[in-house]
Formats: sequence, structure tokens, C-alpha cells
Amino acid sequence: MSALAEIWMPVVSHEGAYEVSNFGRVRSLDRIETYSREDYYSNSIVTVSRKLKGRVLRPGRTPSGHLTVAIGKGNSRHVHVLVLTAFKGPCPPGMEGLHGDDDPANNRLENLRWGTRSNNLVDAIENGKRGIGSRSYQAKLTEADVADIKANYSHLSSEKVASIFGVSGAAIRQIRSGKAWKHVA
Repeated sequence: MSALAEIWMPVVSHEGAYEVSNFGRVRSLDRIETYSREDYYSNSIVTVSRKLKGRVLRPGRTPSGHLTVAIGKGNSRHVHVLVLTAFKGPCPPGMEGLHGDDDPANNRLENLRWGTRSNNLVDAIENGKRGIGSRSYQAKLTEADVADIKANYSHLSSEKVASIFGVSGAAIRQIRSGKAWKHVA
């Protein structure tokens, strides 16, 4: 598969109605919708058909940043799962869809693979999305701060130490109990 050519495959379980591409786009196909309704004037049941033009669907975004599309009414699906299922087959047991670059909006096939939750966490650490200690993008403390807290502030309350370092009392209690920053002596 060329990275330059967009290739479309049927959406599994919705063949003939929707397709997904290796670029992470989803489209509906041209179709004829038929339904019956009561005709007001003749008081009889009339069958009506209308042609609907296919289109590329506009995805929504979940709070985590993953893109979703509505496949039919009330059936929201993650785009990365649709891409993987169409191009790589069904999700193996114990696996989930992973984004190689940790960008949940990048649903290009070359960025996706089936993997474990553990694989996902390793990717996040390697891509700098998660880290241990001060390498975490959310870290407010450094290893030196934590070593200082452990060595010199045991006589103060957690709340007092928290106010000195600009973190929460819960963060200090987790450091003191060994639940956080375990790698700092």
C-alpha cells in the first residue's frame, strides 16, 4: 500500500453502506432508501424511495481526543478501530487499537496497530506523553525536590510542605507513603 494512494475498504458489518480509508477517513456510499408512509390524501400506504448521495463523514471528538463517526443512527464508532478492523482484521483478544505517535486524531493506517494496554503505556513513555518522575509532562516536582522533601520536611504537615512546593497535600502524602516517586531515595 502506497502512503500516497488513498485506498478504501468496506466497514466491517456495514459492507455496501460505509467505507473507511487508509488515511483514516470514513464515507457513506450512494444508496437508495425506501420506506412506507400513509398518504394523507388517499388514506393508503405509499412506498417512497429516495436516492441518497454518499459523502465523507465529519468525525466528532471524544474527551480523550479520539475521533468517532456515526455509522447509522445512534451507532458511534472509533475511527481507528474501523481502520484497523478493515485493513488488519478483527481485534485479537486482550488487544486494543494503538496510535504509534500517541496522537488519537491521527488515524492513518501506518500509525495504527493492535497491541496490549502495556504496549500503549510503553509507547506513551517513549513518545514523551507519559514519563516517570520529572519526565512526566504533568510533573510539578523534580527528583531533587522530592529528595529534599523526604530529607528535610518530615517535621512539617503535608499541607505546609505542599504550599511550599506548589502542589497538593495529597501529592505530598503519596510521596511520604511511597505510592509516588518510588524511584527517589
